[in-house]
Amino acid sequence: MRVMFLISLLLFSSSSFAVYNYKTYPWTKGGYELVRYSKMNKHSIVRNARAVYPEYKRYQIVLRPLFDKYKVPPEVLTLAAIESGFKDSIKSHAGAKGLWQLMPKTARSLGLKVDVKNGIDERTDVLKSSDAAIRYIKWLAEDKFGGDYETAIIAYNSGIGNTTKSVIRAKSSNAWALIEGAYVPRESSLHLMKFLTYLSVFNYLDNKG
Repeated sequence: MRVMFLISLLLFSSSSFAVYNYKTYPWTKGGYELVRYSKMNKHSIVRNARAVYPEYKRYQIVLRPLFDKYKVPPEVLTLAAIESGFKDSIKSHAGAKGLWQLMPKTARSLGLKVDVKNGIDERTDVLKSSDAAIRYIKWLAEDKFGGDYETAIIAYNSGIGNTTKSVIRAKSSNAWALIEGAYVPRESSLHLMKFLTYLSVFNYLDNKG
């Protein structure tokens, strides 16, 4: 299948940029762990990423002004694909809700109104919740983890407290140092790898036209 073949090409290609800004963030495209994950899950990745790709394209247009406003890599939108499948009202068993699956406490800390008893929950407001989530990811990456958006995605799943402890133990904020040294939960490592492989499929479909 051409898409599967392309994933392999994407994952083995270089990911380094001499100079980059938020529009050219150097997302990882290779490495043993990522390639192994891609090979083991290629069928489900291609199927599920293809299924949400139309929504990905739609939200690219809707949310691009926010990514530009905050100077956050636009590929971060892929996080919403793996968090909610772009379902803006979905709720997890843990209580996370909305496109970005924000927990109530986190949402409130970002300025969203969450008052379930009175029927108010701005986590389901696409623009407000996206504004909050994009600001939060930028803060994680640039203020907490040395500009590493991949570590920010790990923290988005594992929690900032847990990830900060992992960074201290590893003496590095590099996402792959954390993963390869088993400093972060496997679930959070897989979350990042799922993000990166979905992104590879989206990039392929973009280029395919």
